[in-house]
Amino acid sequence: MGYKTYEQLINWGIDFPYPDKKNYVFTNKSGLENTEYVEFISENHAAFTRKLKEEATENIWLIGGGQINTFLLNEGLIDELHIHVMPIILPDGIELFELVPKETQLKLISSKQYESGVVELKYELGLS
Repeated sequence: MGYKTYEQLINWGIDFPYPDKKNYVFTNKSGLENTEYVEFISENHAAFTRKLKEEATENIWLIGGGQINTFLLNEGLIDELHIHVMPIILPDGIELFELVPKETQLKLISSKQYESGVVELKYELGLS
């Protein structure tokens, strides 16, 4: 996840929600001390992610922030998008992609509607 997402998460005053997962926080800040649940990655984000993908035995779950989403998308390091459309219009929020994402073709691979009105869309990326 990106640092802003991590900061928001820890400021909710709840127990860390992913204690059973290996968690990396991408940041430009140096000198941050790793915690019980989080390892901070402050350099070579693309190279780190490529190596992580090569060594992974399971899927890697990215909990954005718009900056890290755009960075990893532009580096070709996102294979699928799982987008949840919520049944509410907000006056403010966090962008899915910040800065300038590369134009990327998507292929819808599944959709699901929940009783709550939430719609989940799953896309493959990088298709021509």
